[in-house]
Amino acid sequence: MLPAGRLRPAEEAGAAAATALRYRRLGTVVRRGEAGMRNALRRTGAAAAVLLFTLLPSGIAFGLGVTEAPPAFAASRGQGTPGTFTAVRQECDSTRGGPVCEWHGTFTSADGTVRIADAAVGADTGVEAAGDRAELLLNGGRLHREGTGEWRTWAFWGVLGAAGLAAHAALAVRWTLRRMRGRRSGAPAGPAR
Repeated sequence: MLPAGRLRPAEEAGAAAATALRYRRLGTVVRRGEAGMRNALRRTGAAAAVLLFTLLPSGIAFGLGVTEAPPAFAASRGQGTPGTFTAVRQECDSTRGGPVCEWHGTFTSADGTVRIADAAVGADTGVEAAGDRAELLLNGGRLHREGTGEWRTWAFWGVLGAAGLAAHAALAVRWTLRRMRGRRSGAPAGPAR
């Protein structure tokens, strides 16, 4: 005779199979004890890392595209405050793969109402030496050449970032709908696949 509360071996096997089936519905195969929890945490950590390393760059690209493209586009159409940039010094940075140089100097608007003491411009403005002057447009707090095509680069990054954010939103909606369906049916829903 078995002690009270003790299951027969056949009943024990049935209970273990029911538990394993329940965890398979969750998308986790549990063999024994904490192994299932460790597997679930590994998957969650991997999902969080993928989310961080794809969502963050998408947001940054979208933000840069939204803030930088409109002023550059307006300058390409000749809109903005016209003025003269006078180069004073060149600063180069080689931390981004190669030398990236920009000129610092003063910008004075054509009508004399706007003066920026330490303005910075890229290499594509026609300035080659200290003392050189370039006719530029002040637009959105930045200096641009009239007719510049720089806006295309920023628009590209903005569209790429928007696509990444849209993909994340679609995955979030899909995951939420799967979880809601699982709750309605009474069975726990697994992770989105």
